[in-house]
Amino acid sequence: MDLATSCKDKLAYFRIKELKDVLTQLGLSKQGKKQDLVDRILGVLADEQGLETGFRCCISNNLLKKIKIHLKRRKIRRATMEKKINHPISLFATLCVVLFILSSSIITVTEAEVITLTPDTFSDKVKEKDTAWFVKFCVPWCKHCKNLGTLWEDFGKVMEGEDEIEVGEVDCGLNKALCSKVDIHSYPTFKLFYDGEAVVKYNGTRDVESLKSFALEEAEKAAAKAQLDNDQEL
Repeated sequence: MDLATSCKDKLAYFRIKELKDVLTQLGLSKQGKKQDLVDRILGVLADEQGLETGFRCCISNNLLKKIKIHLKRRKIRRATMEKKINHPISLFATLCVVLFILSSSIITVTEAEVITLTPDTFSDKVKEKDTAWFVKFCVPWCKHCKNLGTLWEDFGKVMEGEDEIEVGEVDCGLNKALCSKVDIHSYPTFKLFYDGEAVVKYNGTRDVESLKSFALEEAEKAAAKAQLDNDQEL
């Protein structure tokens, strides 16, 4: 497999937020679906001097050593995005660092299917741009929460491939003030957030397929509304 094909294959595994980070660094538009973002990045490679040259540049000047240090700390995005690369073909260098990290055997990047949110992380997470958060609010002593069994974990696994939807949970027994702030008064409660705002509450059937259909539909609605609001502001 040639290097260009390899890069294309690797980009397919990037989450949309990571692709947008790359495009931001490259100074390109971040609008569009995942394939649009991938094609835009590959277009840069096709239009410039060539991927082989860029790859050689991106591993020069001890950059590889610095990448490994960051990888050990598991700060993948910072390793790729916060390092300013001063080079005439920095477009290649930036992209190749990202591709190197993804393909490196130093570390396997995995993400929890269900992310536990706390008062320290909740606000920042649900405000993530272009990302819907579907969050379960429960308490350990609630029999209805217990009756869910592994439903939320199973749902999280099913949603793992959806780049613009994250699945979270909050223990209201430990985080009463947080749950009160977002208007949680019964358990379990399932709410979808977009751009930091509670968009809609789920009251449907408690099974994985129903949750998935709801999350996909409501996330799409929220994204469309946010885009419309942005266009009107412009």
